[in-house]
Amino acid sequence: MVTAPERARDAVRMAEILFGAEFVDRNTVMTSVVNCNSPLVWDAIMLGALEGATPFMALVALVTLVLHRVTGQDDIIVGTPVSGRDRAEWQDVVGLFVNTIALRERVDATRGFEALLAAVRETAVAAYAHQAYPFDQ
Repeated sequence: MVTAPERARDAVRMAEILFGAEFVDRNTVMTSVVNCNSPLVWDAIMLGALEGATPFMALVALVTLVLHRVTGQDDIIVGTPVSGRDRAEWQDVVGLFVNTIALRERVDATRGFEALLAAVRETAVAAYAHQAYPFDQ
């Protein structure tokens, strides 16, 4: 029987094959990422747990990898909303306090998926620490 860590390592190898492949069927790759029942998605989430990353961070790393392969760009920015209720006195206030944070990664073809996941984790932690600053200013 294959253990969860073995499946997670297999997912990393699979992502690295996609990462270094000369030709990738874009529809298949996008379907794998969008379909949350895909083994690649669940294996990336399990690997993230092993590496101390949240499922969100693992999915951002996977989407970053796909965007890199689809666009050919090395500088990928993924925007995500945050609640904006980081102060205790705002918890009971009615209203929308949404802010956007930008998670920017420079994808390097020589790094593996684990290194990209670690970089996304560092970027996300830093971004959440500064989420009170408006994105649009």
